[in-house]
Amino acid sequence: MSQPSRPEQFQRLLELSQQQLDELGKKLHAAIQIHTSATQQLQQLQLYHQEYTERLNQERQQGCSMTNYRNFLRFIGTLETAISEQNTKVVHLSAQRAEIQQQWHALRQRCKAYETLIERSQQAAQYEANRLEQRHNDEIASQLAHRARTPHS
Repeated sequence: MSQPSRPEQFQRLLELSQQQLDELGKKLHAAIQIHTSATQQLQQLQLYHQEYTERLNQERQQGCSMTNYRNFLRFIGTLETAISEQNTKVVHLSAQRAEIQQQWHALRQRCKAYETLIERSQQAAQYEANRLEQRHNDEIASQLAHRARTPHS
């Protein structure tokens, strides 16, 4: 059994890389969705924090009980902890998304390189085939010219 030609080898590498690129693209899409969702959750928590802080200020101005005041402070503290944790999560997801995106770009560059190698290999094979055909045609023309010059017996 013969070895596959260079264009066939490059084609196989390209196909494998494209499969990896597709999988990485799906992974990147999922990472973007997860990051977007986490960012929206963070924004929602920040909005709740703002609303409850405003409500606490209104309650203080209207005169609220000490129990109500402590409950507001406790809840706002819980929101601040949740905001901090969610912010950490968003930062982590952002870094994760950026890493996957970088891997996707690197793999895309590799696919483009394989495509270029395949194209060059095909061009070289075509050049060689044209050169052999020209040499064959030259030999036939030479033989015909030789026969035309040589008298027949």
